[in-house]
Amino acid sequence: MISVFANAEPAAKSSDVPISVKANTLTKTEEVPAARSDRIIVKNADTMKRTKDNVIQLKGNVHIIFGENSIMCDEAYIRQTTEEVEAIGDIYFSSPSAIVSGDRLIMNYKTQIGTIFNGVIKMDQVVLEGDIINKKGDREYEAISAEYSACTTCPPAWSFSGSKINATTGGYAHIRNSVLKIVKVPIFWLPYLIVPLNSKRQSGFLFPGFGYSKVSGFLLSEQFFWAISDSTDATITGRFYQRRGYKANFNYRYVLAEQSRGEADVGYISDRIFSNDDVMTRNGYAGKKIDRWHLKYFHTYVLPHDFIQKVDLKTASDLRYARDFKGDFSGWGDAAFDNRVSLTKNTENMHTSVDTSIYVNQLKENPISDNSDAVHRFPEIRHSLLPVQIGNSPFVFNMDTKYNNFARDGYTFDDRTASFDIEKNVDRIGVYNSESDLIRTGQRLDLTPRISAPLALGRYIDIIPSLSYRETDYQFALGEKKKVERRLFRTDVSARTRFSRIFGEDNPEPKAIRYRHEIVPEITHTSIPWVHRQTHPFFGPTDEDAFYASNTALTDSDNLQFDYYDRLYERNLFTFSLSNYLIRKNWSDNTAQYNQIALFRLAQSYDYYESIKRGHPNQPWSDITGLLDVRLGFFETNTLVHYYPYHNVANTAARIKFIHPREHFIQFDFTQTFPIEKGKQALSENRSEDLVTSLGFVMPYATVAGHTTYTLYRDRHQNPPILGGNLDHNATYTRVPRFHNYGFSVTLKPPGNCWGITYAQEHTDTDINYTFNAIFLFDGKNATSISPAKDLL
Repeated sequence: MISVFANAEPAAKSSDVPISVKANTLTKTEEVPAARSDRIIVKNADTMKRTKDNVIQLKGNVHIIFGENSIMCDEAYIRQTTEEVEAIGDIYFSSPSAIVSGDRLIMNYKTQIGTIFNGVIKMDQVVLEGDIINKKGDREYEAISAEYSACTTCPPAWSFSGSKINATTGGYAHIRNSVLKIVKVPIFWLPYLIVPLNSKRQSGFLFPGFGYSKVSGFLLSEQFFWAISDSTDATITGRFYQRRGYKANFNYRYVLAEQSRGEADVGYISDRIFSNDDVMTRNGYAGKKIDRWHLKYFHTYVLPHDFIQKVDLKTASDLRYARDFKGDFSGWGDAAFDNRVSLTKNTENMHTSVDTSIYVNQLKENPISDNSDAVHRFPEIRHSLLPVQIGNSPFVFNMDTKYNNFARDGYTFDDRTASFDIEKNVDRIGVYNSESDLIRTGQRLDLTPRISAPLALGRYIDIIPSLSYRETDYQFALGEKKKVERRLFRTDVSARTRFSRIFGEDNPEPKAIRYRHEIVPEITHTSIPWVHRQTHPFFGPTDEDAFYASNTALTDSDNLQFDYYDRLYERNLFTFSLSNYLIRKNWSDNTAQYNQIALFRLAQSYDYYESIKRGHPNQPWSDITGLLDVRLGFFETNTLVHYYPYHNVANTAARIKFIHPREHFIQFDFTQTFPIEKGKQALSENRSEDLVTSLGFVMPYATVAGHTTYTLYRDRHQNPPILGGNLDHNATYTRVPRFHNYGFSVTLKPPGNCWGITYAQEHTDTDINYTFNAIFLFDGKNATSISPAKDLL
């Protein structure tokens, strides 16, 4: 059936006289009385007559009103005895909650209960068709041999047919013996289905998801969406894994204000196969069900007086959970989960924050290892006074203050004298040795006032000298000396100049596109001319200070105690840089817009302090850093290269992306990494090289995306093979090129803006996943909000 719904009412003829029918009397009135549920008004008809059995016959362009309802049809009969109206032919019935069309309608104009034959009901975006539709109340309908859809296409892109559909406008439709049809083609049968009947957020079951995993087996997923209120909702998800068992997830979201909101997510499974992991088997868990769970909570709350409170929590029952259930953790490959709670206040010239960070270490082989070795910031308090001019003088003052309390669940130090295996729970010696052990807990207060005086030498050179004093006080819970301090002065002097040229100045058009090329050479000298540091095992021998740079990579031999703030770095450092900028000026209406479309920068440092140190290999020159960043709209590239002159190798991370105006894209990422350690040769066979290819095609009714990670070279000690979710200790590692992982997804969104389906396939070293998901929309909006199918896992 093809139905066309009109919103306009036909105009009454000038000779038409409204007729009011009340009880058993017939009167003609020049004015239409107020519409009431017990009164029926004939607004228009070509012919009208009354029969002996008290029936009013209306024919031709009939328009009847009763209560808030309106009927337009070819022919109508008003039976005053039974208080019924019968409409025949091209029926258009309008009520506050729905619009109905059909071949025939019989309705009591007082109770507004009746029957529509071969009818169609339109409620917002929803269309309900049926051979017989019984109107059982103001908002309730019952359809026999019916079909339901929320698509505007004809035939509808998708629909559900049923032997009986009970519908409540603004509520739900209950469909018995439901059959999903795609463009009228039956797909599958469900015994019972509940679907929403308006365009607002509404509670109900979502379309089930399907998938397959080599490790977990077949997957079936079902979600119930609970629209609690306009500002809160929840999603309850049940998943069945063929091999693992049943998994339950609960997600709750809330909005307190425009910028204040939160989300909580929990999951639980009694896993049947997790105990088959090699490490779990060695620890006596073989054949047992293991309870596994996760918790995530995010919260942002904007408080009065510019305070912002944030919470970001992530934790799980074991260290493999994020790998086995990737959909529950977006950053499943992170080295640690960072759980943070903070309170921040920012003003025009000041920053204050209280922050607590609890880390969950993920870099362990044993998935049920405890977290006793993780060091937490509990809490961290910061106060920063932003640069402010001192009166009318040329001097600028700022100051940073930070307090940390470092804590952990286990020992307060790292025992380097004991020979133990933490995975096998071998006892430690447990006695602190100041000559070898590292202190990992304690308190630190760091205060750094700074004064600077920016000045310009003519129009060509800008110089920024600054002097800072830094005092760091420590307090420990072990050792003979529990309090220690460090004081130092630091000077920084930077000088830069700028050469520029504008291209396109000769164009007479005032709003023509122009380009500006700038070359900015800069030299910076950083020095620590005075240091007072008490002798303490925490600082280690003075000849083991980290050399030249604050970003020097950590190594196994590094005596880092808390973090980089404990190091003495850049003691006499010269840094040279040369930057090239290309800036485009174009116009949007009458507003000029400036965009940096290209940047090329080279930088290197020379550490004089390193060059005069004795007893060490002198390597005063840092790596040469090169950065190229180009953004042209249709083309983007970002390449970062670190060349190490003493190792004669370069670590490279490069990205090239081509973008089509219709949002098609293809991107290539290349990374090459050599392990760099001072005084040691960088061996070519220890490098890793990966090429990642990503692409996407956006079409009117489909989106296709894919990616591959091709390992060009990988050291045998990096990422050993994993089979069936377990480390393959007997495997022969190979360096030959291979595809490390690859996958693709296809999202189909046919015409009608009412549905979409996604199929995804993912291959990794540990598993192969196939997933399928679908979404049906009831509000006429684009079906672009489909969750990635991989999230079902």
